[in-house]
Amino acid sequence: MQLFGFHVDDIIELDEGFDRKCGYCNWETSVFYWLADSREEAIQGIKAILAFGGSPLCGDCMCELLVEEGYEITKQ
Repeated sequence: MQLFGFHVDDIIELDEGFDRKCGYCNWETSVFYWLADSREEAIQGIKAILAFGGSPLCGDCMCELLVEEGYEITKQ
């Protein structure tokens, strides 16, 4: 699994109504993150959550998730 970052403009291309807010803390941010096996899978995941009115996570919330879930980061 890899961590992918998306600039807010990339997400607005997927959903013009995107409000630039993190799906957890609700803070406005310019870069959002998604865990997936590929960039294409990450885009599909973001599309799916946007369809339900959700949002990907900001950097702070993604780091909190990684720590809480016990993820280990390795360089490929």
